[in-house]
Amino acid sequence: MSTLEYYGFITLGVAIGEWGVSCLSLPPIWSQSSWYLGFVLATLSYFAFFPETVFLAKLNLSASWGIVAPILTLMGVLKTGQQRETAITTSLIAVFALQVFTFGHPTMRLVGLAGAAAVMLANSGLRQERPMAFLQIGFTLALLVALCWDQFIIEGWLLIATLLVGGLWGLYRLLQRFDLPFSRIYSQSADDWAILLCGVSLLALTGNIAVKYALSLSSHSAGLVAVLVLGGAILFRFWGMFRVRAASPKENRVASPGQNRAILALSWTGELALAYGIFLTDGSRLDG
Repeated sequence: MSTLEYYGFITLGVAIGEWGVSCLSLPPIWSQSSWYLGFVLATLSYFAFFPETVFLAKLNLSASWGIVAPILTLMGVLKTGQQRETAITTSLIAVFALQVFTFGHPTMRLVGLAGAAAVMLANSGLRQERPMAFLQIGFTLALLVALCWDQFIIEGWLLIATLLVGGLWGLYRLLQRFDLPFSRIYSQSADDWAILLCGVSLLALTGNIAVKYALSLSSHSAGLVAVLVLGGAILFRFWGMFRVRAASPKENRVASPGQNRAILALSWTGELALAYGIFLTDGSRLDG
């Protein structure tokens, strides 16, 4: 551990102390001074930890910087007005800044992502906005990916992605039953992530089978299962939309952009299922 890290650790401790002082019943000038001084010292401590942690890949005292985001979230609970908003926003920044420290260390990466998911859950409760819920779900998905890293071949990852799509749409449907602001933002964010992952999965599955056809590589049944799971997830999500369209009079059956995209995605999975099925039965060439 370098001298710079020790200074960073001491500076971080003083920063937390300053934030604590800002919560006391002091004259406004002292309270505000302590509040802003805490941010200055916390920033200085981050850059004191940065060289050894990032350039030398050593995570020693710099791991203590992980306390900053939870402390700022706590400040968001204790503060009011503009200071409350500042605390929540800077807590979000601190969450991302910590990932720079933990990314190169597998165990601490899991801790960092789990901590980020927990902090963002609290932040989304304090500030019930859709981007907060979107980021919380994103960190949770990143944690799941990190837990499974190096455990699967490519088709296995494609299957995991499609299962996540189904799980997110299941969460979307579940949360729709509760008419609360918190559940609404998470329902919408789960749907956003599912649609995003659905698109990525379709492209990845298409690229995967195209490469296998082009290079005559061996395939795995997990690819076909992934396609079927994705098709089932799309049906589950958009079944109500399809049913309403089918029940409407023919002259009124004008598909909306959402319906068109859903039909395209479902047709795409059908084509992929056919391609994977042919390939798995050794029909790698369609020459007749």
